Amino acid sequence: MAMKTDQGHLLVEALITEMRKRKIILPAIYAVEHVAWAVRERAHRKIFKQLTRNLTPSQCKQLDKLLSVGKGYKFSYLSWLRQPSGVVSVKNFHKIMDRIEFIQKLNLPLENGREVHQNRLLQMAREGSRYSNQHLSRFYELKRHATLMAFLIHIYAFLTDQGIEMLEKLMGRMFNHGEKKHKEHFQKDGKAINEKVRLYAKVGKALIEAKELEQDPF
Repeated sequence: MAMKTDQGHLLVEALITEMRKRKIILPAIYAVEHVAWAVRERAHRKIFKQLTRNLTPSQCKQLDKLLSVGKGYKFSYLSWLRQPSGVVSVKNFHKIMDRIEFIQKLNLPLENGREVHQNRLLQMAREGSRYSNQHLSRFYELKRHATLMAFLIHIYAFLTDQGIEMLEKLMGRMFNHGEKKHKEHFQKDGKAINEKVRLYAKVGKALIEAKELEQDPF
């Protein structure tokens, strides 16, 4: 249970149910809560270790660098990755691909997310999406790196989905004779689009195949 959720009341209820099933005399509620909190903390650390397994010192530095301001930017790499995809356009498709390519170049073991329950992975990814850089930087090292890994696993899949959807719509516009302006603009930028599409096809192949087979893409 603790590997699926960290909600205290659910853990306490599960512990009480298990004790009754085993016909164990229930101690005072504060004692049950103490055990539940200890189990939750142990589960947290196990999940953190799963997400950060095989990370090298260099990769840990790359994760911490996400909290710093990128060269030529006014905001951090993390803030850049968090930006919404925007409306359907060639420009925004390029921006999605730039972020996918950036994550790819980090060369992190995103497959570590396979062993983590999806509820917990999503919860940690949301923390990585919501908390400020200052807040995340105050996490102890293992928790900080695990939270950033969960965020990257989630945002990588999300951006790939967004890229697929936006590319389909752009292709639809290209073949829609009623939208001549869109077609001309798309064709004018054809070379750049083709380069991005080739990269995109390579990046998105595993996710598309996994969806067709109803498997975990990671």
